[in-house]
Amino acid sequence: MSLVVIDAGNTNIKIVRWDNVVPIPDFRSEGFAPGTATDQPTMLGSIPSTLLQHPSEFKTQVQGLNIPESSAHVFVSVVPAANEILQQIYPNIKRVCENGAFPYPHKIQNVETVGPDRFCNVATALAAGLNSALIVDAGTATTFDLLLDGIFEGGLIAPGMAFAARQLAIQGAMLEEVPFQHRPPTVGTNSSEAMMGGAWLTGCGGVQWTIERLLETYGPLNVILTGGLSNLLPRENRYFDPYWTLRGASFLARQV
Repeated sequence: MSLVVIDAGNTNIKIVRWDNVVPIPDFRSEGFAPGTATDQPTMLGSIPSTLLQHPSEFKTQVQGLNIPESSAHVFVSVVPAANEILQQIYPNIKRVCENGAFPYPHKIQNVETVGPDRFCNVATALAAGLNSALIVDAGTATTFDLLLDGIFEGGLIAPGMAFAARQLAIQGAMLEEVPFQHRPPTVGTNSSEAMMGGAWLTGCGGVQWTIERLLETYGPLNVILTGGLSNLLPRENRYFDPYWTLRGASFLARQV
């Protein structure tokens, strides 16, 4: 039976399918190896989260993906509006991290206020055999979650790299939105160039600086990169997997 996993984020709702058991890296026996995950699922669709404001349209788009009813369905959501709609479409869908029960120790207070994607990210690290790791999830927000000696210690939440630039355009009367893309470390000669360069350098640079400070504080750690913008971050000595959260969702669905 195939497994369909839905990740309802603040920007997009991604839907993927694994045809067999969801593969999780085996760092326990092989040791942590920096690189890029190669065993990727089939992408069924990506729907803008703004469409949740129009439930009938959202349902039509999801149902148009022709996901087999025989598939098992799991979802992880940081968007409350998505929960009820997805459960209407798939009555037997399993939502992970729903009851605040997790098969690993943590020091998190008020777990119901913590995005379940963060618990999924830590779960994948544990399932992969890592005892300590720093998981960086770069999306609408950038989160840094610390697994130390088998315990989820907590983390940091920062505005996403591209999100900060969009907000600047919204709040700045004389500024227009610019694309978030690679820029050289040079100054701009107009507002658009200045914004693009500033967003890129402080966005990627800020994430990199934070990783380095956390490693200084907590010692050498295995670093995992995931999230929609993580491909823009330096990958040297790090493991990159855009589907890390979805692997954790499937793992937790089997555990709780």
